[in-house]
Amino acid sequence: MKLRNAVLASLLCSTIPAHAEWYKTSADEYFGPEVSEKTACRNAENKALSGAIQRATGQTITASQFQICNDTNKYKAANKDICQLLTATSATTEGVVVAIKDKSQEVIQLTNQRICRVSLEADIKKDIGQADTSFDPEIRLEKTMLKDGETVRVIVRPNVPLYITLFVYSPYLQEFEQVQRIYPNNFEPSKRIKHYTEFPSRDSAYSFNAYFPSSYDDTEQVGEILIAVATKTEIPFRTRFNFAEFNARLQEIPKSDRRIVKIPYFIASSKSEKFR
Repeated sequence: MKLRNAVLASLLCSTIPAHAEWYKTSADEYFGPEVSEKTACRNAENKALSGAIQRATGQTITASQFQICNDTNKYKAANKDICQLLTATSATTEGVVVAIKDKSQEVIQLTNQRICRVSLEADIKKDIGQADTSFDPEIRLEKTMLKDGETVRVIVRPNVPLYITLFVYSPYLQEFEQVQRIYPNNFEPSKRIKHYTEFPSRDSAYSFNAYFPSSYDDTEQVGEILIAVATKTEIPFRTRFNFAEFNARLQEIPKSDRRIVKIPYFIASSKSEKFR
């Protein structure tokens, strides 16, 4: 299981309803030399999608955010404070993106910085039905700051019997495999959980490991999001999805029968001074 970076910030542009459930949207991301164009454009896309959801549902989107600052980053010599913001942009809301079309992007050069502008149309599906508030398992990570190669351990404390499926979301993978299932797997089949359970277990023949991507040599910490889907009955899932397909698949499960938990976490490069 590989972990990479997700950074979110800056200005959200207006969204305009299109036809049916499609919403036309765009967003800008301002960035300097410490942020790659690819990362900036991905951030702009995330903000555009969040704006489409907000326009479709009339809600203010709330997201979990974690900030990390690299005082040992290579930009320290230039007296720059290099901070990154990892945001669970798909936080609980009454609408989700189930399809995207007509996506385009352009990069605009300014005097001291650049702008990535992303435009697209998003199909927003409103999350209808009532949640079962009594279905409230505790799902967390043993650690949210990991070393390169360290095992990722998920802890589940159910308040009622349940089934769980674990995924990792990485926007840096190819689009068709941005969401990958890590449990159940070939080593451990799905099972009904009634008591405290760890994934993987301490005596398991497999492990989930976080590996720092070798292509990201300009930073010391990167991040990704664990997605835990708890259900009252056993639900089969494919091994990989793009994010819109994944959202659409979740919408097929009645809201009263599911609980979805998203947990951002970080991994430090092996060259990081913090772990030397």
